[in-house]
Amino acid sequence: IPLRLIKYVKFGPALVSLINLLMLALMTHRVLNEGLLSFAIQFLKLTILIDKFSFIFAMLITISTVLISISSIPKLEEGVNLKIKTVNLIIFYIGAIYLCIAGDILSLVIAFLLVNFSIFMALVKGNNIRTIEVGFKYLPLVITSTVVIIAGAILIYRTTGTSNLIDTARSLS
Repeated sequence: IPLRLIKYVKFGPALVSLINLLMLALMTHRVLNEGLLSFAIQFLKLTILIDKFSFIFAMLITISTVLISISSIPKLEEGVNLKIKTVNLIIFYIGAIYLCIAGDILSLVIAFLLVNFSIFMALVKGNNIRTIEVGFKYLPLVITSTVVIIAGAILIYRTTGTSNLIDTARSLS
């Protein structure tokens, strides 16, 4: 990032969360009337589902992220690692939203990894030795939970033959 633009990096999380709030606001009418929106990203083979329940959680996460990112702007200025803190906040936010709207098992795993990665990096990039110790104590938990989630995803896929959550629910019921 050029030095003349570095002072604007602190506004990144607020900008990302405000853009997502605008996108959710534009989808509100369709979600509330139709009940379920489905988007497929073909080249990644991912499905995004937005129903009323996940829409409410996505909206709550987005509103809280807007408030957190705006109120953290002064804190981001204080830190030495401005870019790292900003990127971590954005990664956590994207992972949390993606977790709400994941439409297939792979999306759930990716969202879970994004959230865990940002938490781990926030702990490891701390200013004192205690936060670094906590970060590395958190690492085995992250690895274990990721292995369990991936094993569960494989088991569900082998049982149902699909990774799409709607098709999985239909075949399991």
